[in-house]
Parts: sequence; structure tokens; C-alpha cells
Amino acid sequence: MLLTIFYAGPLLGSEPFITRIEGEVYILSSPSKVLKGEPPRLKYKSHYYNVKKAELGAQLTRLHIIKTGADGKAKLIYPNGDMINIGPGSMFKTDKAMSQSKSSTILNLIIGKFRALLDPEGPRADTKIRTRSVAMGVRGTDFYVNTRNKKGEVEVCVVRGEVRLGEDVTSLFAETGGNIAVKTGQS
Repeated sequence: MLLTIFYAGPLLGSEPFITRIEGEVYILSSPSKVLKGEPPRLKYKSHYYNVKKAELGAQLTRLHIIKTGADGKAKLIYPNGDMINIGPGSMFKTDKAMSQSKSSTILNLIIGKFRALLDPEGPRADTKIRTRSVAMGVRGTDFYVNTRNKKGEVEVCVVRGEVRLGEDVTSLFAETGGNIAVKTGQS
């Protein structure tokens, strides 16, 4: 049985809200080095997280991880309309990078896939993406990222805009309609 639920409530603040849930979707929260809180809990990177079923309208913070089941999907929407669709079998986290001049959003794809539609003039126009094997810069765009397996292979498809893998002039680059595939051991 497939259950799709939509949410059209108020969008306040600068963090995303869950606006659509299909199948099994969980929020991992309250990371701690020691076990605390009610079960169930999940250990990831030496921290224990409390696990609860995701609910429509839940606002995420940088400490939350979204985990989708094999049949799960979630849609996140930011107050300005930026959108992230998280695919089945994924773990995804948002974060902020702070520098002296500005802050930028970091989208961490731990495993799985997501598609993002970001306003080129919006607050996430200069977003960074991290996966197990690569870091990417995004310039307000519509793109799809898939970590193919536990070896860290990554596929990026740019629908509109541009994505750059790496920070230097020799980095891989894709514009509208372009694809980048990074295999294990490739730099």
C-alpha cells in the first residue's frame, strides 16, 4: 500500500519543513555520544540518534537526519520555495557553513539520492553538496545526486544551472543537461 500525504501549512524561519511523505520516512534527532532518550535509537558516526516517524509539517534543523525506507520518499520545502526531494533508501542532512563574510547551506547525502530545485537568487544559491566521496558547489539550479553504492560512486545530473565538483580550476563541471559520474578511486 502506498500512502502519499501533502502539507500546505505556514513556512516560517530559514529551515526546511517536510511537506510530503510517501512510505517509511524517519527523523533522526538529538545526537549524543551516550545512549539517552526512549528507543528506538540508531548509531551513526559514533553518535546515538533518537528515531521517530516523520510527520508532515515537521521543521528540520541542522542536527536532524532524514532517513527514508526502501519505499520512502520525502519532500522538503524552505520558506523561499527551494525544494529538495529525497529518494528511497536515503539518509540526508542539511547543515550551514559559516565564514566571516556569509553563511552557505551544505547538503549532506550520506547514502541514496535526492533532487533539488534551488532559486539562483535565493539564500541557497551558493550551496555545497557533500557525499562520502566528493564535494560539489552549486549555483542556484535544478539537479539530481545519486550515491550509487557503499563504495562512494556518485552520479550528478544537471537539469538547469551548474554544478562543480571540487574547488579548483581543474574541477569537473556540468551545465544544463550535463552529467558527471565519479567512480571509486577517480579524482
